[in-house]
Amino acid sequence: MDLLYEYLRTGRPILAVTHNGDTVELIQGGGTGRPVAPDDVQGIKQALRATICGNLRTGLPSDARREFVERCRYDRLAEKVVRVMDSIMSYAT
Repeated sequence: MDLLYEYLRTGRPILAVTHNGDTVELIQGGGTGRPVAPDDVQGIKQALRATICGNLRTGLPSDARREFVERCRYDRLAEKVVRVMDSIMSYAT
């Protein structure tokens, strides 16, 4: 999952050949790529074609949402962790 955040930060389209789960939800939620099941050969072909052709036309992924990608930056995620830890500590004291 760590590498996925790195990929998200690039703003490039992601073709994730994976089963349903957190990775699929993250990519779909951010509109940053195309998750395809490993056994869906036709879906993989279509996703590759769409990703490559779309990227060649525009130079950038057409469906990447910059604000979502920005939320996946480590410093932003670390801020969230700090807020959660602060709230836990306020209950402990």
